[in-house]
Amino acid sequence: MTSHLDRLLALARRNAATYGANPNVAAVLLVGSVARGNPDQWSDIDCTVLCHAMLTPQEREELMLANGGSNRFTLGDESGGMDQYVVEGVVCQFGIATIQQTEEIINSVVVLNNTDPDNHCIMGGLREALPLHGNHIVERLRSAAAEYPPQLALAMVKAHLNFRPISFFQHRLAGRDDIFLLHEMLTAACRNIMGVLAGLNRMYPEHNYKRADRFISRMEVAPPDLAERLRRILGTEAFGPFTTLGQVIEELFQIVRQQMPQVDWQPAYERFTEAVGGHQPSGQDESCSDEKG
Repeated sequence: MTSHLDRLLALARRNAATYGANPNVAAVLLVGSVARGNPDQWSDIDCTVLCHAMLTPQEREELMLANGGSNRFTLGDESGGMDQYVVEGVVCQFGIATIQQTEEIINSVVVLNNTDPDNHCIMGGLREALPLHGNHIVERLRSAAAEYPPQLALAMVKAHLNFRPISFFQHRLAGRDDIFLLHEMLTAACRNIMGVLAGLNRMYPEHNYKRADRFISRMEVAPPDLAERLRRILGTEAFGPFTTLGQVIEELFQIVRQQMPQVDWQPAYERFTEAVGGHQPSGQDESCSDEKG
């Protein structure tokens, strides 16, 4: 019996063959959960189509029809974008870019230390991509994307080592009827935690840190039980997250000091431990503040 994964892989290869028949298409990469071999029942087929020159809107429409697609949804313009349509009941997404655009993204990350999360998502996708067409081009780009230079790691830590005072959460937000702002700021803090750890571990994440458990499980350095504690921070109890958030960030500062001592962590730590509205943050670990004296 054909497995769910086998069916998706066969459909992805058939889709890729249609795109590969266009002489302007240099390579087709399968990315995401199907490429990694762990799709679930809701997984799309995600492909990246790399072109010598950008496909025209007419070519993109014709490729969709040749694949037997329907319900097309498109983003972007003639400079690039994404096509999504349904083939045999499966949602298929095609990110479309030129080789030059992709090379520029790789260069911006590994040479210019760009910390943009969308670009890092692209880098992560290239690392785990399964070539479906133009293997030599895919391997060349994947080799370039395999780099994670020390200066990029340093840039990531500096960009994300930025946390509001924990007392701001405890005293200004917890008691106010502002649940949307509360969870927006908790999410921002968790993103910064993950951003620091991505740099320390030299890892490129999936989009929006999707499949965070898998990402965290591959980290060599991280606060213990991080996945479960992030779920606790982002839970539904109004007052529950703050103690966990404070502890995780305290431990994160300790890890940064140990793993990347060249980072000037003290300004960020002082902001994090700052009293807001006349309230001193409670329950703080003294291990960071003791070293400053």
